[in-house]
Amino acid sequence: MARKKIEREEVSRYTKEQFLQAKRYTHQKDIINVLLNDDEEYSFAEVDNIINEFLEREV
Repeated sequence: MARKKIEREEVSRYTKEQFLQAKRYTHQKDIINVLLNDDEEYSFAEVDNIINEFLEREV
């Protein structure tokens, strides 16, 4: 019986500091600075979701 290798796509992960320096998030730096943890790494999709959830909350 042959086993199939399940290849998982490697997702790049970056630190809070790297996201703060990214041009893509120039207008969301305050949100990133407050919501992301210093000692964790995030993917772009995770950060986009965190920002969107924050912006969609009711005031």
